Amino acid sequence: MIEKNVFNAHQKTVKQLSKKLNESDWLLNYRLKALQIIDKLEPPKIERVDYSKWNLWSIPKGQEQIIKGNKWKLANEEQAYSLSDDGILILDFEQAVLNHENLFKKVYEKSDFIQQDNLFNAFTMAFLTDSLFVYIPENLHVDIPLELSFILNNKFTQISNRQVLIYAAANSSIEIIEKYSSVENEKENKANIFVQIIADVGAKVQYSSLDRFGKNTTAFIQRAAKTKKDAVINWALGAMNDGNVIENVYVNLDGQGSSSDVKTVAITYDDQVQGININVTNIGSNTVGNIFQHGVALDKSTLSFNGIGHILRDSKNSDAQQESRVLMLSDNARADANPILLIDEYEVQAGHAASVSRVDQEQLYYLMSRGLEQKQAEKLMIRGFLGIVLSEISIKEVRQELIDTIERKLAQYDN
Repeated sequence: MIEKNVFNAHQKTVKQLSKKLNESDWLLNYRLKALQIIDKLEPPKIERVDYSKWNLWSIPKGQEQIIKGNKWKLANEEQAYSLSDDGILILDFEQAVLNHENLFKKVYEKSDFIQQDNLFNAFTMAFLTDSLFVYIPENLHVDIPLELSFILNNKFTQISNRQVLIYAAANSSIEIIEKYSSVENEKENKANIFVQIIADVGAKVQYSSLDRFGKNTTAFIQRAAKTKKDAVINWALGAMNDGNVIENVYVNLDGQGSSSDVKTVAITYDDQVQGININVTNIGSNTVGNIFQHGVALDKSTLSFNGIGHILRDSKNSDAQQESRVLMLSDNARADANPILLIDEYEVQAGHAASVSRVDQEQLYYLMSRGLEQKQAEKLMIRGFLGIVLSEISIKEVRQELIDTIERKLAQYDN
């Protein structure tokens, strides 16, 4: 149990944060309820990755600096004005409460933010420092991708806790690109990020992310999704961080006929640790959930892929497929590919493939026999290995930026 005087200090911090963000009482109440149960909750379990010493969940101080030090930006400010004419909202929670409180509250209460069933959820809720709300109205089809960037300023050496809520109303469609990075990277920082996507009946969301936090930034990034009937949420995730990061993704295919494809590429190097945990649950009938992960482990790094496909009872005619593969280019690297299928229903399809392997020596010999040096040949093989996933990413800009980031990491491998 938290001692009374300590609890009171934490409660004061929570209220200060809420006041600085001009939150309504109902949002403050969610914070306080989360604070009350924090010491009773366990952190999310990520198979094969022990992150207990990362100290992700320490109480933030200097809230004003935290809020001012980090910033969101739109890649195209002019696009924001045109989108607002169509009724699209791109607001932080403060603006959402001020101008659209009834709508925002209705959507927020559908999210997993209020389900404080583990330490990450409760801590992020209680000590929330910044936020974003994206709302796409019914029947609206957005042709131009919406690109959002979050820059974490390590100069302030504090923890950032953020929530992003994306709601696609019935029969709408949109492509969203989120980019995460950090500056002042010689300093240490922590980040807890919770992204929730809700796709209503018939809605379609293409979500792409490029995560590039610096070496001294430790992060827990959780992305969650819910689909209603015939909704689609597809993912293209680039885990290109330099620091120790957990990426935890879970998708609940609630609605009949809904689907989700999760495609992930990752590279680890030096002594970095990245744990990628993808969980897709088929709840409605005729749902389809696919997990596709490729990664490369260099130097003394650790890369773990967990793929969990779960078909619940009464999810007839559903499909759960997954593939997780890791390429190791060092005797000192550690890699895991853990496929898990949980099937509670008949009349379904499910399958998995997983491998952890070193560079194919015959292929390497062939390339070197054509005049390439060993590292050149290995880099070429890496590009081909990751290119299988990259080719599946539909947004050209995201694909090219991922390729550029991979090239940067491979240049470090040369050194």
